[in-house]
Amino acid sequence: MLSKSYRLVSSVRWLGVALILALPLAASAQSARKETKGLTATVTGFHTFITGIGNHHYISAVVHFLNKTDKAVILGLNRAGTKGSDEQGNTYRVVQAYGIGNVDGSEVDPKFMLPAHGESDALVLLSWQGNAIFGITFDFEMAVKEISRLPGNRYEIGPESVFAFGGLKSGFTSSAEGAPEVFRHVVQAGPFDARITRSKFGKASYSYPVAGDFTIELQNKSDKPLILAIEHDSITGSDDEGNFYGGVNGPRGFATPTGIGLVSKEKADPQFVLAPGETKEFHLTVGRGRAKNEGSEFVLNFALEELEILPSKQIRELRQYTLTFPKIHI
Repeated sequence: MLSKSYRLVSSVRWLGVALILALPLAASAQSARKETKGLTATVTGFHTFITGIGNHHYISAVVHFLNKTDKAVILGLNRAGTKGSDEQGNTYRVVQAYGIGNVDGSEVDPKFMLPAHGESDALVLLSWQGNAIFGITFDFEMAVKEISRLPGNRYEIGPESVFAFGGLKSGFTSSAEGAPEVFRHVVQAGPFDARITRSKFGKASYSYPVAGDFTIELQNKSDKPLILAIEHDSITGSDDEGNFYGGVNGPRGFATPTGIGLVSKEKADPQFVLAPGETKEFHLTVGRGRAKNEGSEFVLNFALEELEILPSKQIRELRQYTLTFPKIHI
């Protein structure tokens, strides 16, 4: 029986020039979907990239979970059991996860809750550092454990499920089970919908010759007020030519989003409040350095945290939602 862990974020700061390896796709939609008796897990996005400092090689995997049961399920990520590998024998370990909390031997973060027949996304970032030859085809294993809620704000860790995906290459995308085989500019994230209402790409500066400006509209679909903030280091993107774009804490930093607050392990800004049924917009910017080839389609990722203001005026983080918008025309 475990107590809820305090929030601990190990921020990943994108330094130097980052390059995604845009390579032919290998995995099929079927091989990217794995099932257990109660869960379906689907890799809906997979990218790799290299930072220019320290020879860090990264994997970014978006996994869509569907609860097939008639009861709510809480899942946590087992970081030790989650890994990636390439055909050259290099092993990638978890650096950060968005949308899903961590489970280790002594603490548990229960923020990833799937209602009966509900679904949600998690994004896992893994890294390997070295000068050896690196591969282009990847296996990815994601280990999650069920979490049971007990009286007295206690939790118990239950059985583990390991979802193993093979033959993945950078740039792979697929649709979750039951989703239409078309790209979406709308994400239904349970209590709210998120929609891109405007996107514009252009020159930002000499150092950042291409930047994307986005207007995001959120609508509260629930019957209670929602307080939302952006996870401070979660805004990233890439195009179909393998160019990496950073947002907040991206390469050399980028402007803070406007109209919505940020959340980190040090503080949380609760300025963005949605009444039931209300719609509001906020704006964010991503950018990249010089690139050999210009892309024509873009994928945007970021995470939103649901907050609660306690009677003591303290702010508690309730749930994190990973949002992915693929195939945005540049």
